[in-house]
Amino acid sequence: MNHHARIREEHRAPNTAPCRGPVTRRFVVLVMGLAWSAVVQADDLAAEAEASLSLVPTFEVLDSDNDGFINKDEIETQPAVARRFELMDANADQKLDTGEFARLETLIRPPATP
Repeated sequence: MNHHARIREEHRAPNTAPCRGPVTRRFVVLVMGLAWSAVVQADDLAAEAEASLSLVPTFEVLDSDNDGFINKDEIETQPAVARRFELMDANADQKLDTGEFARLETLIRPPATP
């Protein structure tokens, strides 16, 4: 064992693996960078979802024929709603009632996990 290896071994914290040098440091930096990137991306997605939700008109505004339902024709100008129409239409009757429309918020912005 050379002098530098002996010094590293003497100064190593108990119950830790020896440092493998620059490769280990690069790996740790890479993992930390990926983790940070995931956090930033999740924040961006949450902000985008919040913005999408804030731009969606109310049920009453979308129900342009005032029949108490929203059909696909009434939401064609609302991409955030139109993309999720089938998911919200729980009874598959091709129209949304107020209860089904209320699911939009949970589809755009899932509840936070503890």
